[in-house]
Amino acid sequence: RISGSTTYLGLPEKWGYNGRVSFTDLFGIFGETKNLGVSVTATHYLSNRYYTNNDTDFGVANRATNPTYNLPSDVFLFITNASTEFNLRETHSYGLNATIDFRLGPRHTFYLKPLFSHYDLSAQRYITRPFIDNARFQDALTGRKTYEALRYDYGRGSAGANGSRGEIRYAADLSDTKNDLWSVAAGGRHDLGTLTVNYDAFFSHTVTRRTSNMNFIVRNVPVAQGYFQWEYDLNDRLYPRIRVVNGLDPRNPATMNRADLTVEPERRIEETVTAKIDAEKKYVTDRFVFALKTGAKIRATFPRFDQTQGNYTTTAAFPYAQVVRPSDRVVHHRPQYLQVIPEKVRELLATTPALFPSNVYAAARASVIEDFSAEEKTGAGYVMGSAQIGRHTTILGGLRVEANWWDSRRKTIDQITLRVSPVKNGNYYTNSLPGLHFRHVLAPNLILRESVNRSYGRPSLSRLTMGRSEDLNGNIAAGNPYLKPTTADNFDVQLEQYTARGGLFSAGFFWKKMQGFYYNQIYRFNTLDADGIAIPEVNGARQWQQWQNAKGAENKGLELIAQQKLFFLPKPLDGVSLALSATFTSSVANYPDRPGEKLPTYGFSRAMFNASGDYVKGPFRGRLSYRYRSAYLEGIDTTKYLDDWFAAREQLDAEVSWRLRKNTRLTISGENLTSRPQASFQGYLPYIEDNSNYGWRATVGVEVTF
Repeated sequence: RISGSTTYLGLPEKWGYNGRVSFTDLFGIFGETKNLGVSVTATHYLSNRYYTNNDTDFGVANRATNPTYNLPSDVFLFITNASTEFNLRETHSYGLNATIDFRLGPRHTFYLKPLFSHYDLSAQRYITRPFIDNARFQDALTGRKTYEALRYDYGRGSAGANGSRGEIRYAADLSDTKNDLWSVAAGGRHDLGTLTVNYDAFFSHTVTRRTSNMNFIVRNVPVAQGYFQWEYDLNDRLYPRIRVVNGLDPRNPATMNRADLTVEPERRIEETVTAKIDAEKKYVTDRFVFALKTGAKIRATFPRFDQTQGNYTTTAAFPYAQVVRPSDRVVHHRPQYLQVIPEKVRELLATTPALFPSNVYAAARASVIEDFSAEEKTGAGYVMGSAQIGRHTTILGGLRVEANWWDSRRKTIDQITLRVSPVKNGNYYTNSLPGLHFRHVLAPNLILRESVNRSYGRPSLSRLTMGRSEDLNGNIAAGNPYLKPTTADNFDVQLEQYTARGGLFSAGFFWKKMQGFYYNQIYRFNTLDADGIAIPEVNGARQWQQWQNAKGAENKGLELIAQQKLFFLPKPLDGVSLALSATFTSSVANYPDRPGEKLPTYGFSRAMFNASGDYVKGPFRGRLSYRYRSAYLEGIDTTKYLDDWFAAREQLDAEVSWRLRKNTRLTISGENLTSRPQASFQGYLPYIEDNSNYGWRATVGVEVTF
């Protein structure tokens, strides 16, 4: 089978391609007939991923502490800075995988699945970021007031050296990443009368090398001219407008006075080993069928990460005009003004390193605190039994016990001596997970299912072992080795009605009580306490992020599904099928940072809808699908006015295909046809904090089978 396709992305106006060749056949060896199955697939593709983004930061002002502004509400959000960016990502990938199945007689089978894949990812990002207020407005009666005007959809920073001290920053990120994955899976199945035994083993080795990763930020701060004075308007919430109102030129390299450069090559290696075995024994009597199943599994993961960082700040004599160029590009209705030229920065670093004095401690610290090596081992055993009583009732019950061990080795560094010291963390825990499930045939094609069980999730090793990173703006992200596993008690009930013509109508209810689920703690700060933890401050200039355990949550919801072929319509409409689903949920979570407040669990939307229409007639197939998801929480801050939410999202996709000949099919598909943006907001929907546009994608492909 040979298939190939070409893809066009509407936003960047770029092409990609995808090619696949597969061979599958059965052979006879050792004198047997067709006891060896072989399948081999080779793939190669080029994809372009391009998107634009507007990222807006808001400050908070209370009417009681800012009487001179005559604010329109008791709590008011205003823009402090906002960036526009465009991102270019090109990926070349190829891979080879195979499946070999061997049957030794009618009762014994074995398989082997080797795989190799490789990709090269080249990424570029260019940012323009006006700082309307870099003097840090203070929300206090006697605090600094650095805005001349604040209204519902408008703000203007104050002028002069004692005002808002507006500036603009230009940044470029450049990285090249290579990834290689090798894996092999093997196993077998043996049917020994009423006893069936399965066993599997898996090994993978992944190496990711980011050979080039550079970030360069230029600051344009016209101190001698009295700083930029910016104003903004929010009449269009998706595309805020920001303008200079005191006549200074954001494109003037002569007023640039600082740039920061980081270079971060890194290497990540991860190995995973898994082995499991299952055995099932069946018992059949005149009144019921009973099966007893037991098994065990062990999994071990060994990740290692090493990063070396160069950290530099430019000298007063740096030739800024050589590393920037004017740009006519407009992103989200705002001019980019200038674009950093990364290649010129690299060239200057190589030929004139004296222009880039090294920040020795910052570089040494960044090179140390993100390095780690770790291992995680999980062992599990289970026993379960199923019984079919008569023709109408099936009961399934069991118990799974899972144990987890992990430890990591990181580093810390002394600022004075630059001495590096090891840091070790680890944990061990065991969870018992019982479950009981029922299936009742109430009538022909009418089925009732009930389930009660306990589940758990463990924190990802990356969140446990991550060090502490600080970017050039002072924002800090820290790992948390003290995260505990999260558990949930679950109850589900579902009623399903199947129709004679392949339709399905179902309604289901679920209830979940969770303990210790994870949330990304995000808040603003200016200073750290004695233990190095950020002290929350609503209008702080820096951001702190760290994953934490919440106290608990209760989630419940209703799921509705309807699928039916409309066979009763006159020809040619009798080839139409419809599928509809809707989920309505309620979620109340308890976050330790926000006691007494009713907030939902991370990622829970109140409503989700899916609808699709299919048409199949002769050699033609067509499909139109629509997806909608309402807003959901993604990050909590110090107050509800600063919480981060993903806004409601909808997408329309379509696909048509035509069988040109018996062995040839042509396919045309389109994704995100309406180019709907993806947005997040801060506190309330009018305050759009992040707005990304990925554009639409069209693909044309041909598949030929021999």
